Amino acid sequence: MNNRKPRRKILSVDMAAMCDVAFIILLFFVFSAKSKFWSPVSIEEPVATNKIYDPEGGYATILASTDKVMFEIPQEIRKQTLIQMGRKYHVAFTNEELSQFEKIETIGVPISQLKQFIDNNYNNRNDFFFKQPGIPVNPGNYELANWIDIARKVKKATSDRDLDIMLDADKRNLYPQIERITDILTSQRIFKFSLVYIAKSKV
Repeated sequence: MNNRKPRRKILSVDMAAMCDVAFIILLFFVFSAKSKFWSPVSIEEPVATNKIYDPEGGYATILASTDKVMFEIPQEIRKQTLIQMGRKYHVAFTNEELSQFEKIETIGVPISQLKQFIDNNYNNRNDFFFKQPGIPVNPGNYELANWIDIARKVKKATSDRDLDIMLDADKRNLYPQIERITDILTSQRIFKFSLVYIAKSKV
C-alpha cells in the first residue's frame, strides 16, 4: 500500500498585476461617478412606475416647491436668454454679470432682484444665503412665461431645435399652483413636457 502523502502545491500570485486591476477598477468608479445635484429648494417628487427622465439631458426645468417656483436654463443658452430678458424689462447687464449668470443653475428671484442675486454669486457667496422668493407666476405677472418664451426662442435660433421642458413639482403642491404653470405652458402651445418623479420598482 502506498502511504506517501500528496505533495503540497504552492500557489504564487503576482500581486503587481492584482494591484493594477484594482487600480483600474478604482479609476473607473472615480471617473464614472456623478456629483449629487443640488437644488436650492426641497422638492419631494411623487412616486411612479415608469422610467424617469434624465435630468442632465439639456432640459429647461421648472422647479415647483410648495411655496415658490424657480427656473433652470441649459448653460449653452443661459447668457443669451438673460440678454433678451434684460432688453424686455429694460435692465442692462454688464459683461461680468453675464459671465457670472452662465454659472448659475437656478433662477428663483423676480427680474427686479436679479442683478443683486448675480452680484451675490459673483462675490463668491453661496446663493443659499440669498433668500430666493421665487419667480412670480400670479395672474398679471408673466415673468415665468417670459423666461420660458425667450429661452425657447434662443434655443431655436442657436441650434434650430425646440427646447424641451421638464416640470419638477413637489407632490404636496395644491392643484391651483400646478394649473397656473400648465396654463403658462399651454398658452405657448407647449402640450408635451416631462415630469420628474421617483422611480418605483414594479412588483
